[in-house]
Order: sequence, then structure tokens, then C-alpha cells
Amino acid sequence: MKRIIRELKHNWIKYGFETVAILIGILGAITLENWNENRQDKKELVSILRTIKSNLHSDIQKSTNSEGNTVEGIDFLNALINDPYNDSLADDFILNLKQPFNPMDNSGYKIAVSNNLMGLIKDEQLRNNITSYYESEYYTSNRYIKYLNETYSIIFKTTIIQSMDLKQDCDFACRIAALITDPSFVELLNSYMRLYSVVLKDLENRLERAQRLISRIDAELLTY
Repeated sequence: MKRIIRELKHNWIKYGFETVAILIGILGAITLENWNENRQDKKELVSILRTIKSNLHSDIQKSTNSEGNTVEGIDFLNALINDPYNDSLADDFILNLKQPFNPMDNSGYKIAVSNNLMGLIKDEQLRNNITSYYESEYYTSNRYIKYLNETYSIIFKTTIIQSMDLKQDCDFACRIAALITDPSFVELLNSYMRLYSVVLKDLENRLERAQRLISRIDAELLTY
């Protein structure tokens, strides 16, 4: 032990430099590893933000495509309810029973949350707005769409089944008139139109928010 102490006293500068060099090497390795991790996280975040942006563009496309169809579909159904024996309207009933909306796409946001990347977004307002868009508001929107799609399915199936039951008795326009004059079926159509109006209004609001989010995401991407 005494020999070791004497050795250290005589060569303390040498050992001191060696110790410092080792510490610097360790700290450098840790710093480099952290830098690489941060670089990889930022690279992944940029990719996710671009995916979210693509999802938002898809939302806008769906909203834009749906608006005209919704208004036209509601106008047609109202006209048919008010004039159930109009053969030209009845003949187009199935064609004007608009296809349901597709649910919104939140794949980019789900990946960001599962990989704990949301906290890396520099713009706090953008981070909060994305979370709001894809959390409560997203599930509320998709719940309306789900109800609408279910109502659409009931109307479509009811039309086919009752039309087949009356097939031997009259032509297609006559069968549709029989449906449209059934109070329970009319109420189902009215429920469908009310839901369609709610979904349309919700899509209009989401379209505006999606456009604003895309602008903020573009600004965020410029910082990387």
C-alpha cells in the first residue's frame, strides 16, 4: 500500500491526465450517443409530422368530396318524401342514397403517441391542437359517422327486402312509393338526413382546422 501511495505521489500528474482522459472519453461517448438518439428522434418526428400532414390532406379531400353529395342527397330525399309517387324520383332512389362517409385517418398521430414523439414538437400550440384534433374531437366525429353508416345500412337493407317482397305486385317505382309512404320508413329517412347534416357540419369544421394545422406543421418542419 505504501509503495502504491509513493508511486501516486511521484506520478500524480501522469495518472491525473489519464483519469481526465478516461472521463472525457466516457462523457464524449455519452454525448455522442445522446446526439445520435436526438437526431434519430427528430428524423422520426419529421416523418411522423409528414404522415399527419398527409392524413389531414386526406380529411380535407373527404370533407370536400362529401359536401356536395350530402346536400344533393338530402335535397333528393326530401323531394321524394314530398312526392312519393313521382316515378322518375323513385327510379333514382338507390342511386341517390349516398354512400357512407369513411372514418378519419389518425394513423400518424397514433404512431407519434406510441413512440413518445409528441413532446418533441417545438410549437406547443401545434402540439395541443394536434392532440385536440385527434382525441375527443376525432372520436366524436367518427361516432357520428358510425351512426350514419349504420342508419344507411338499415335503410339499404330495408329497401332491398321490402322491394323483393313486393316484386310480384308492382314495378320498382311502385315498390319505392310503398316504402316512402310508410311512416316508420320516413322517420328512418329523416333520422338519416339529420345525421347527415350533423356529419356535414362537423366535416366543415374539421376541414378548417385541418387547413390551419397543415400550415403550422409546415412552419414546424422548417425548423428541422
